[in-house]
Amino acid sequence: MISMQSGEMDSTSFKDYLPEWIRPVARTAYHTVTGRRPRRLVEWRASRRERNPVSLNEHIRHKAAYDRRSILTTFADKAAVRDLVAATVGSSYLSMAHAIADQPDDVNWQSLPEEYVVKVTHGSGGVVIVTNEASLDLELPSVDSRPGWARYLVHPTRLDVAKLQDLIRYWQTLDYSWTPGSKIIEHCYSSIPPRILVEELLRDAAGSLPRDYKFFVIGGEVAFVQVDLDRFSQHERAIMSTSWDLLPVTIQYPAPEVPPAPPGNLQEMLVIATALGSLPEDFCRVDLYDLGECIVFGEITNFPGAGGETIEPASFDYMWGAMWPKDLPYGIRRRRDS
Repeated sequence: MISMQSGEMDSTSFKDYLPEWIRPVARTAYHTVTGRRPRRLVEWRASRRERNPVSLNEHIRHKAAYDRRSILTTFADKAAVRDLVAATVGSSYLSMAHAIADQPDDVNWQSLPEEYVVKVTHGSGGVVIVTNEASLDLELPSVDSRPGWARYLVHPTRLDVAKLQDLIRYWQTLDYSWTPGSKIIEHCYSSIPPRILVEELLRDAAGSLPRDYKFFVIGGEVAFVQVDLDRFSQHERAIMSTSWDLLPVTIQYPAPEVPPAPPGNLQEMLVIATALGSLPEDFCRVDLYDLGECIVFGEITNFPGAGGETIEPASFDYMWGAMWPKDLPYGIRRRRDS
C-alpha cells in the first residue's frame, strides 16, 4: 500500500487487515464483483467449461483453451506471419516493410517516409499510425500513464521519436496472452519475440485510409465477412454473406441501414482468405485491404472478440458453430454427438 503520510510503498496490503478465515471468501467476492479473476483460475475454468462447444463463440473459447499448435503463434506474430503469407499466396499481397527490428534503436527513424505505421509484433494493439490526417492536438502518451494495448494516431509534425521509442519499449515488456479481466488466455502470444514492425501507411484508390474486410473462415470455407464502419464515432458493423448480402444479424455493434458497397476485388479476396484460412483447418479470421489496384494482407486472428461478442439473433451463433469441423486438428474431442 501507499503510506498516507510518507507516500512511500508499504508491504502491507488490504488482505493483511482481514482475519485468515475470511480471506478466501473476500477473495472470491472480489473476483466475482470485479471480474478480475487470477490467470490460474481463468485457465482452470476454461479447460472445464469449454469441453462441449456448440456455438461459434463457444468454439472460439474451446480453441483458446486447448489449441497449442505452433501455427497459431505464427499467425499472431506480426512479423513471422508475413513469411507464411508469402509462401501461401505470394509476397505481392504484403505491405511494404520499412523495418523489422528487435529494439527501437535498431530502426533508422530519420530515413522513414513522412507517413508510416509502427507495430509491436507480439500483441494486438500496440500500434502508432503516423499520418497527416491526425489532428495536431494529438500526441503520444507517456509510459507513466500505462497506456496498455492501444492504437494511437499522431501527425508527423507532432511526433516525438524519443517518446515513441519509450512507448515501444514499454509495450515490449507486456504479455498480451492474458490481462486481468479477460475470460480466455491466448497462449499463442506467450512465445512471440517482442519485435518491431514498421510498415507503409496504406491508401486506397481515393487516397484515403482503406477499409479492412474481415473474413471468418470455418472449416476451410468463408462463412461471412465483417465490415466495421465509423469505428471512432458511430461504430456500426455490417455482417455480409460471400455474395455480399447484408445478413440479418449483429455482432456486438448495430448494423448499418445501408450496407457498404462490395470491394472491387471481392472474388480474389475470397480466394486469398480461403487459402490462408484453410491452413489451421478449423478456424481463423483473415483481414484484407482492397486498395483498388491491389489487395494487401492485414492480419490473421485466432480468437476474434475472445469468443465473447454478442451475436443476435443467437441462431447465427449456433449456425456458424455447426460449420466447425468435428475432427479437430489439435486432437481434442469437440462435443458430444447428438
